[in-house]
Amino acid sequence: MTSVVFDQHDKWRRFQLFLHVGIEPFSGRILWLNIWWTNYNPRLICGWYCDTVHTLGAMPLVTQSGPGT
Repeated sequence: MTSVVFDQHDKWRRFQLFLHVGIEPFSGRILWLNIWWTNYNPRLICGWYCDTVHTLGAMPLVTQSGPGT
């Protein structure tokens, strides 16, 4: 695994739901896909990232995330 791309979508904001996803971009493998009630908690996202690192037994060399709005 060489990199991970993080993304969050607020298209379901009116339902108080937010989609969070971590993808390995070269293979297209979805590392996590979670729906949660907030997208303002970096500890939560970091927790999902750390759980994925622990599960895979490897840490990406590069992480990439959009700057947001």
